[in-house]
Amino acid sequence: MRIRQSSAVWVMLGILAASACREQTPPPPQPQPVVGANAPAPSGPGGVPAEGSVPLTGTLTCPIPSKNPGGTATAFAVGPKPCDVSALGEACRVLMLTEEHCTWTGITLAGQPLTASVMHGQGYLQGEVGVVTSGYDWGTLPNGDSYLAQWTENVDFAAGKITANWKIVQGTGTLKDIRAEAEFTCNTPGPNDQLETCKVSGSSWLPGSK
Repeated sequence: MRIRQSSAVWVMLGILAASACREQTPPPPQPQPVVGANAPAPSGPGGVPAEGSVPLTGTLTCPIPSKNPGGTATAFAVGPKPCDVSALGEACRVLMLTEEHCTWTGITLAGQPLTASVMHGQGYLQGEVGVVTSGYDWGTLPNGDSYLAQWTENVDFAAGKITANWKIVQGTGTLKDIRAEAEFTCNTPGPNDQLETCKVSGSSWLPGSK
């Protein structure tokens, strides 16, 4: 009986030891999410990544209002007088109001192509020193969603360069709460140019993006 009891004790100890080993054995490693450049981008509406920025790269082309029937441009000489607005002399200060029907190429917002918008602006010009204009841009996507953007433009006649900053301030539908910012760079139009074409570079972020 003692031998049997002793054997039974050793058997029980072996079972307890095996159980303890199983309890102490760490669980197998879980697969870790892929991060970095190889991480798959989660998809949102229209296949646009749900997180992170979406590049805005393309062109913006606007007809020069004073040379195209589709746009309007009004200039007011504000002094000193007499001031010839057409001559734009060094001492001539001019206030301008413009409307331009512009086209976009290569730009998408929330997975929808942006093809056209209407730019309204007001600006100040003093001689040929430079122009500072600002205004709003209203655009509608093919699905009917719209946005309103604000822009500011600076013209450097000496460098022959135009730079502008553009930012969406509100939108509807899929563009509600979207964030989008871009910079435009353009060459100053020549006396015979009918169009102004700018390079667009920026990013957009869908609602909930980091």
